[in-house]
Amino acid sequence: MADIVRRSVGETVREANRRWIRSYQPEGAHSFPPGNNANPGGRPKRKPITEAYQIRLDEKLPGALRKVRVGRATVTLPEGATFLDWVSRGQCIEAGLGKPRSGSRDCRPP
Repeated sequence: MADIVRRSVGETVREANRRWIRSYQPEGAHSFPPGNNANPGGRPKRKPITEAYQIRLDEKLPGALRKVRVGRATVTLPEGATFLDWVSRGQCIEAGLGKPRSGSRDCRPP
């Protein structure tokens, strides 16, 4: 039969559980030494695919892609525009047309 963890007055359930677990651990045994969380490098800041996207988005647009047709209208991006400008302009246009999956809430009209 399982042991019942009894709480003292003012002790939370979490504290009582920790006290109970420590009662079964040998003296001085801890999962990690103090100050070490076993992941010193931390979570990677970026993934390789993110870096690949960033490199591609910073490239200048070829002249053929600077003119974008939206319905009956044609939108021309300025000289020196990047792929990031091209993608963001497309998302804003789709959001303005009311497409629900435009991907950017920042462009939608109120």
